[in-house]
Amino acid sequence: MKQILTVKGLVDFAYNKYKSKKAITLDRGYRKSINYFNYRFDIYSLARAINSKINSKKVAIISESRYEFFVTYLANVMLENTVIIIDNGLSQNAISKIIKKYDINTVFFSNTNKDKILEIFKNNTKKKKLNLVNFDSNNKFPIIEYEKLINLGRYIEDNSVDNIPDIEGKDKNIIIVNLKGIKEYSQQDFIISAYIIGKNIKLKKKKEILSDININTFYKTVIKIILPLLYGLNIQFITDDNQKSENNIEILEEEKNKATIHYRKNKYIVQNHNVDTYLLRVEDNLLKKENKKESPNFVLIRSNKREKIKNDGKSLTI
Repeated sequence: MKQILTVKGLVDFAYNKYKSKKAITLDRGYRKSINYFNYRFDIYSLARAINSKINSKKVAIISESRYEFFVTYLANVMLENTVIIIDNGLSQNAISKIIKKYDINTVFFSNTNKDKILEIFKNNTKKKKLNLVNFDSNNKFPIIEYEKLINLGRYIEDNSVDNIPDIEGKDKNIIIVNLKGIKEYSQQDFIISAYIIGKNIKLKKKKEILSDININTFYKTVIKIILPLLYGLNIQFITDDNQKSENNIEILEEEKNKATIHYRKNKYIVQNHNVDTYLLRVEDNLLKKENKKESPNFVLIRSNKREKIKNDGKSLTI
């Protein structure tokens, strides 16, 4: 697979390769499917609207597992905006401090966090311009409705995001803020990790994957947003607790630069060390020698062929 190191390139790749395949399945009282053609169209439409009408370079998105969150994240990263994903479990005071710390211009959120955001807006004593965009409908000033914004972007031709050059930005302009702290990443960090995971767990292509309850960590973003674009997976936003998928990648635990994931009856550990990403399969059933402590054995999964991509003039082996 040709290496792609930008979200814009990845969205275009998915569009060209999986155009008519289902990208999203929504459960909103009825089942609705969105193919990769329309998924890309929505991402580009929102990016056009943000680029032309809001013109904001620092954006916060209150984390949530919903289609609008995915589109908003991808559109802003495509524009190389500074994107701050804020865990929706944080308090109003904590969210307010993050908005001030990063000098955020625009906040995307749903009705779940509407009261918190409106209070922050009202307490904005410096009267700095703060754009509020709500994923849900029936909102009044000062809130901008997401649906109206994205519809506006569908008809913008001038200053189109289509004409923005696809540059491999290496800046760590994606920031995730959750209860465990603050971490900064570049868009390449997410994409390279997605390549490593997809390749080494032998991901079954063109199948379904369940969205996570809340996208508020690095590996949830990698696995639930980036990985499906690489492999043409159908992301299912299903509320039925009994809904299962044999191809779902479940994140069992995540801490700092390491995550334990489960896929097709196998358990894996993914680790990041500086610019290198490693994936190991946990073999629980290997025989243990008598003198060894009872701990899982690890099998490092690496291809015999060493693929290299350039990163700041250095070669990065994956």
